[in-house]
Amino acid sequence: MAEPTTTPTTAADRPADVITRFLNLGGSVTELHRTRFTTRWTYSGPPYAAASPYEINGYTWRCLGCAAYGREGDDYNDPGWRKLHEARQDAQDHAAYCRAMPRPVPSPPRRRLIGWRGGRG
Repeated sequence: MAEPTTTPTTAADRPADVITRFLNLGGSVTELHRTRFTTRWTYSGPPYAAASPYEINGYTWRCLGCAAYGREGDDYNDPGWRKLHEARQDAQDHAAYCRAMPRPVPSPPRRRLIGWRGGRG
């Protein structure tokens, strides 16, 4: 049986919004991303709501093995974090206990040969 090979990834191989990657226990990867999202809370947090929703820069993470993702929590109900160090810590905590193996990359569909007939010489 052939040994699986891994190829190191370079900065050119990953999306531009990925800040860092954490290796999970099972060999999968958790990626920390820059994101922009809409919120209705001020920086003081609930119950201090803004007059209208507004966009802010933030951070989120996604596990490429188990498909878990991170957000700030139920207090804000925002799809990401406002502070990088909090998002990084949560992504790293997930990677420290996640045992998901990397998802297999689907192979391209096979093409059928049409119109070929075996002939006799």
